Amino acid sequence: MRRTTTLALAALLLTGCGTTAGGGGTATIGTGAARERAAQIAREWPGSEAERAWSSGYFPLNERTEWLPSNIRESDRRAYADGLIEPRIPLPAADPTAEVVWPYGQRLTLPMLSPQQVLDRLRTGRPSCGPTGCEPPMELTGVARGSRTVATSRGQATVPVWEFTMAGYEEPFTLPAIAPQQQPATEPVRAWAGQSVTYRSVSADGLTVTGQVGRGSCDQALGTEAYETDQVVVLMAELKKSQEMCTAVLVSEPVSVRLTRPLDARLVLNLATGTPRAAW
Repeated sequence: MRRTTTLALAALLLTGCGTTAGGGGTATIGTGAARERAAQIAREWPGSEAERAWSSGYFPLNERTEWLPSNIRESDRRAYADGLIEPRIPLPAADPTAEVVWPYGQRLTLPMLSPQQVLDRLRTGRPSCGPTGCEPPMELTGVARGSRTVATSRGQATVPVWEFTMAGYEEPFTLPAIAPQQQPATEPVRAWAGQSVTYRSVSADGLTVTGQVGRGSCDQALGTEAYETDQVVVLMAELKKSQEMCTAVLVSEPVSVRLTRPLDARLVLNLATGTPRAAW
C-alpha cells in the first residue's frame, strides 16, 4: 500500500557501499551524495561568516535548559509549568556580567540575569492554567548562585546558574543566570532534512555524539555516520523508507555516532543547514 503522506525524509547515501532493505521498504544504494554534501559543508566552513558567528556565541543545544528536583510532585510540576512561584524572601541582586567557560580556554562574557529576571522569563510564554484551574504556587525560600554544564554548539560549557530552594524540597530548582544569544538565521536545504542529525550531547571521553533524527512514523533509522575534519564534524543518518500506510507524524528518534577521535573543540554541523542550527 502507498503512504498517505509524503514526508521530507530520504535515506543516507553512503560512499562506496549499498544498503539492501528488508520487506516493506526501500533503502538507498550508495552514490556518495550525502558525503559530497558533508565534504562541501566542511570545506566551506573555515573562515566563513557563519563560522565566525557560531564560533563566538553562546548557543545551547536544547530549547529549555533547567534542572528540576528528581522527586518533584506532579502538582508542583504543573505549578512550575505555569510559572506559579511566590518568593518569601528578598531576592538578591546579580553581578552586571558573568562568564561562560569552555574547557579549551574559550570564555565569553554576557549580561547576568538576576533571580527576579529569571523568574520573569520563566513566566513568559508559559501556558495558562489548565481546565481544572491553577495549582497553588510554590513558595521560594532561598536562592544561591552556582554553576552547571550545558551542551552548546561549541561543546560542553560551564555556565552560571541560580539555584532556587522551594518549600518542601531539598534539591533546588536550577535555572541559567544568563540568556542564550539569538542564533544566526539559517534556511535548511530541504533535500537533506531527512538525512540530518540534530546534535544534542557528547560523551565524557568526547568519542560518542548523541542526537536526534526526524523520520516518518513507519520509517526506520538504520544507522549513522560522521564526516570528520580537524575543525568540524558533519552528522548523517541512514533511513529505511516504509511503503506501508502511515499517519503523517514526524518522530524524533535518538541516535548515536562514534567518532574516530575526541570531538574536543570541533563544531558539529547539520547536513541540511550547513551550520550547528537544527533543520527541524
